[in-house]
Amino acid sequence: MSNPVWGVLEKALDDPQTILEAVDAKIAAHEADEEAHLGAGESLQSHRASEIIDHAAASVLADKLTSTEGVFESSFDSIDAWTKSAGVGLETWGNVGFFVDPDSGETQYLYTLAPIPVNFLNFGKDMLWQTIFQWIPAIDHVSWNIGINEAAQLAPNKGFGFYFDGHYLKAYFHDGSTCHYSTAIAGIANAQHVFRVQHIALTKTLNFYIDGALVYTYTYDVAPSTGTGYVLYYISSSDNGEAEFMASKITVSREI
Repeated sequence: MSNPVWGVLEKALDDPQTILEAVDAKIAAHEADEEAHLGAGESLQSHRASEIIDHAAASVLADKLTSTEGVFESSFDSIDAWTKSAGVGLETWGNVGFFVDPDSGETQYLYTLAPIPVNFLNFGKDMLWQTIFQWIPAIDHVSWNIGINEAAQLAPNKGFGFYFDGHYLKAYFHDGSTCHYSTAIAGIANAQHVFRVQHIALTKTLNFYIDGALVYTYTYDVAPSTGTGYVLYYISSSDNGEAEFMASKITVSREI
């Protein structure tokens, strides 16, 4: 008696589909499933959640760049297009220095219209702002505001960013009438840090990061009205004393 070929046998007495046909059908269904391997702990979910994506070096091509957002980056090769105060200037390549001298009440600033100048602050769109910023030393008499606001000024107004009030550093979101602050963020003075805010229109959420660590999340119910956006660094001294600040590289993007 010859041995039967297992794969060509019918799957069941009441089903003429062969075992090989059934296996092929299962494989095809799995390959067509857009959510395959996305469960907790499964391979694609782990890949997407990884801090470092394991693509080979130099494998990301230009055709992978976004076609739905305007992305703008500056390493401060020039600040000619920025409005600036007298105490602001290029220190070294890629670094803008802000010097607040001992005169009480002195203010230093650097700001410009966001690259999409007409109603950049559109909360129906995804937005992102990121910069490298450092202040030395950590002194109580200096306040500063960095981020994107509707008006270029020290006090936070409609927009988002980070604010140091002379005592405490906080992330903030201003909806046009109320400013929503995080709790005080400690331990980041006297060194360069990467500050980042990401607005996700779909979930009406703003995520605030320092050096890649999430420090604050705010979700609103009603989107603020649209408005002009100024990318700004605003620093003010309220008492005698001096401080030095440094900004290096800025990235701004908004969904078109």
